[in-house]
Amino acid sequence: MWFKVLPVKDEVDLGFRFKVDAWKKGYATEAAFSSLKLAFEKFKLTNVVARTMKENLSSQAVLCRVGMRFDSEFIENDVIWFKYSLSKDDYLKKCK
Repeated sequence: MWFKVLPVKDEVDLGFRFKVDAWKKGYATEAAFSSLKLAFEKFKLTNVVARTMKENLSSQAVLCRVGMRFDSEFIENDVIWFKYSLSKDDYLKKCK
């Protein structure tokens, strides 16, 4: 898991990548929950985004499980991407 500051877009991007043998075991979901907790509770961020390729349904499912919502679709380098986002307010509502 990682966070990447995208200064041009004024966003903080949540990213993850796992080896194939670690897929479908819940690691991405657990790591994403922990990363979002750090982002909002420790680093006091107000919003976190994540991007995934349109065809990456597994990553989209992880983002939805942790409370992120589909935000937009865009094309970059001839690839269709989906952007998801989660605000601190929505994160706190989910945690109650």
